[in-house]
Amino acid sequence: SGCESGQIRPTPDGRIIYGDCKGEFGRYNVETGQEQHYWIYPQQRYGKNPKDMRYRFVRQAPIEIDAHNPKIVYHGSQYVHKTIDGGMHWTRFSPDVTANTPDGQVTSGEPVTRDMTGEEVYAALYAMRSSRLDPNVFWTGSNDGPVWVTKDNGKTWKNVTPNDLPPGGRVHTIEDSPHRRGSAYVSVYRMYLNDFKPYLYMTNDYGEHWTLLTTGTNGIPDNQPMHVVREDPEQEGLLYAGTLEGAYVSFDQGKHWQSLQQNLPPTPVTDFKVHHGDLLASTMGRSFWIMDDVAPLRQIAAGVMKSTRPRTSDSPNQAAVAQAFPPSLRFGEARRSAERGGGTPARDIVRASRQQAEAPLPPAVKPRVAAAPARAIIKPFEPNATVFLFTPAPAYRTHYAAMSGRPDRPEYPPVGARIDYYLAAASGEVKLDVLDAAGKVIRSYTNETGGGGSQAGRGGGGRRGAALPSILPAKIGMNRFVWDLRYPGRALSAAAALGTPGGAAAVAEGEGGGGFGGNGPLVAPGTYRARLTANGIVRTEPFTVKIDPRVAKAGLTVADLAEQARFALKIRDTLGDARQLAQRVRQAMEARTGDQVKLQAVIDRLVTKTGPYEDQMFIDQLSNVAREIGQADQKVGASAYERYNDLLKEWTAIKADADRALG
Repeated sequence: SGCESGQIRPTPDGRIIYGDCKGEFGRYNVETGQEQHYWIYPQQRYGKNPKDMRYRFVRQAPIEIDAHNPKIVYHGSQYVHKTIDGGMHWTRFSPDVTANTPDGQVTSGEPVTRDMTGEEVYAALYAMRSSRLDPNVFWTGSNDGPVWVTKDNGKTWKNVTPNDLPPGGRVHTIEDSPHRRGSAYVSVYRMYLNDFKPYLYMTNDYGEHWTLLTTGTNGIPDNQPMHVVREDPEQEGLLYAGTLEGAYVSFDQGKHWQSLQQNLPPTPVTDFKVHHGDLLASTMGRSFWIMDDVAPLRQIAAGVMKSTRPRTSDSPNQAAVAQAFPPSLRFGEARRSAERGGGTPARDIVRASRQQAEAPLPPAVKPRVAAAPARAIIKPFEPNATVFLFTPAPAYRTHYAAMSGRPDRPEYPPVGARIDYYLAAASGEVKLDVLDAAGKVIRSYTNETGGGGSQAGRGGGGRRGAALPSILPAKIGMNRFVWDLRYPGRALSAAAALGTPGGAAAVAEGEGGGGFGGNGPLVAPGTYRARLTANGIVRTEPFTVKIDPRVAKAGLTVADLAEQARFALKIRDTLGDARQLAQRVRQAMEARTGDQVKLQAVIDRLVTKTGPYEDQMFIDQLSNVAREIGQADQKVGASAYERYNDLLKEWTAIKADADRALG
């Protein structure tokens, strides 16, 4: 899930991993192996000035799972966005909580080198934190300096940036204290502004007042930019800090620091996590490191702090366990309690379990034996037939592609419906039509080069990730063809393709899907028919396309996939219309007919200019929506519909202007 330096956040049960790639939010299901995409308004931001973006996301846009309800997930642009259904719907949880000064909303890299890949964004969130002690408290920090907090679950927000913090720094991390309500730590990084001082602040009153914990004279040098601080979940006041060059520890809540480097190489330490009593550290370029058993550090801090506050646990469920079971019945506690002669003796527990086991049982009920399912009648082969079409086996609609280029990987079969047929003699044209349940032809293939209108692929046999062949085999004897379970892409002429980015490659490779990898969207599960025509003989056989049982188990339905296919076809058709319009306009410009200035303006709105990191125009904007919804089996997110409807309004205006310019 996610990409490169994008954040990932697993749910407590480990089944779902949320990830991000430049604001493209993903939901990876470990059991299905698919990542569903639920982007917040899928605007293609590549080449776009931040001031023209609806939402500003950095490459590692923050994701936070609510500390009290794992079904609530937050994602950060200049706003905090909130979802309660895995990304299907998003709401704004905050106002713009960045500084957002005009000098930051510019084209990155100009005038020397334009560098606009959609992530060079100043004035965007970089850190977020859901309070572990209060479900109504949520902290944010942006990459242009401000720190904000809400104490009433997003109803009101307050800018609580430390008064003596110089402006413009990156709030790298926020750590809510696991021991004190209203307490938090913020680490701010200003190295990119030629300021190498460490800025680490602590508040104990929701940001009303802050204390600088890195004076430059209390253990952390004043030339060590600060990445992160974490407070030990068991011992209050025990802090772990990561800087540009290493690790530090404080036993007295940041009043004094000392090196925790040990054998850790000099490297940026970007985060810490205490897990099962061990300290885990992430570094920039030097892997992950673990310091086993920090119990001695906790005992030292306990001696310094002398706190009487009850300990919390680094297990998020420990409090619930403590309330649900008395100490004598907790794992690891019952035996010790019995040995001390207190609490509930072990023999009493055994006696209670025996009493429950010996309770009278209800009368036995004879189990019902389910009737065996009726076997399908196997159609016999006709040895005297000139043309014979075998009944295709059910095909599963799955998302996977075998990796290519390595001999040590297995040759997985391609995804598709295998259609076998027998030809007793040489044939002229052989044609295969795939029909849906209503009898409509949705895909056609022939044995003639360039025929059939499918433009399905580049040949290659369909193994090790290669595209499936699009030409029917027609040899005497047995033949097999694999349909890729996809609709066709809209036909795209060479002239139209050359008017789009990557169009030359698309023409060379026979592609025409526009956002669907050369072919159209996957069909929905259901009943289909294969119709073979050869030597004047027509043979038809039904077959089924089945839903992937793993996604069905995860809650997805056939109706969800049918809607996904329906919406994807609408996008495909609109893309085809847009490319045809671009072709018409270019032909008119070449023929010097119509209003040339207005025609050029239409092309500029339809087609992205050639050049470094140019702003993406209508065709590429619409392709971006197709890219979002076509990568996995999923329900279509609300943001995808919203973006498509906005683009349709733009499309209506473009067509009207084109008609006037064409005359």
